[in-house]
Amino acid sequence: MATKLEKLSREAKPAQAGRRRGADFRSASIASVLLSAALVVTMTGGCREIETRFDVLSSKNPNNPEQYTERFAAGSFSIDAQNNWDIVFEIPPSRVDLVRPIMPTSSPDSQPADAPPPPRRTESTMMSQFVHIRVFWRPLPGTTYAESSQTDASILYCLMTGDDAISYEGAGFVYFTQSYDKQTITGQIESATLVPVRTVGEPLDLFGPCRLQGYFVAHQDRRRVVSILQQLRRTLGRPVAQPAGSLTPPA
Repeated sequence: MATKLEKLSREAKPAQAGRRRGADFRSASIASVLLSAALVVTMTGGCREIETRFDVLSSKNPNNPEQYTERFAAGSFSIDAQNNWDIVFEIPPSRVDLVRPIMPTSSPDSQPADAPPPPRRTESTMMSQFVHIRVFWRPLPGTTYAESSQTDASILYCLMTGDDAISYEGAGFVYFTQSYDKQTITGQIESATLVPVRTVGEPLDLFGPCRLQGYFVAHQDRRRVVSILQQLRRTLGRPVAQPAGSLTPPA
């Protein structure tokens, strides 16, 4: 199913504030583009189908957290010889409008404290998005909640806009179930903490430190997993080790 990006002005009236796990958030646009989606549940032949959706709660502005959501097509997964799981999702490039601030020519230190915000310019570019979940151990049913339902995983959310790219990386709890024929998994990112880690060019940092949650469906396809991971490696370079749950990006 194609993903729709709805263009909204950043000056649009914010949605009614809500509360999730003690943190206030409001709906927001990504620059002039809202990465918007809904968790769609359809009934087909009596079966309940969950589409892939990820929610990002941004703490870039701690006093005004913003929530972004996006819907992806079903992902792909593969299992290596060590029983590690790679699960990937992709939104192919599509044209979007991004709003960037025009930075002043003078030093920021010389700007008065009450100076108005810098002017902004709108530029049209191609944007693609990737999510990579790497599961390090697969729990088996046991006597504790963690043993039966949680999984340690590293998670990457990458935005590529034109020649620029930025990755948000960290760790979280993921759990999923596998279909009877072992070809499909359905699961949830219950909680993950991500920070900006790798950049290429001069990307717009849309999320800053953030939390990620969501639901997903993926089908077994090793070739597609390898292709996407190779593309991420070519664009971002070698992975950077991050302490689990760290909120401080590398210097």
